[in-house]
Amino acid sequence: MKYSKAEFIFPEELLRIIQEYVQGELVYIPKPKEAHLKWGEKTLSKSMVSSKRRD
Repeated sequence: MKYSKAEFIFPEELLRIIQEYVQGELVYIPKPKEAHLKWGEKTLSKSMVSSKRRD
């Protein structure tokens, strides 16, 4: 997870609306569920574990 300045990401109007709810704090914005990967899809971990079980 990386840190990004809100003033560079959000349009000014949206930033003002967000500031009505939170100011000076870190806020985590999760990915949409459709963008989530299942365990091991990004690396070879899943296939490595599966192959070790067969040995």
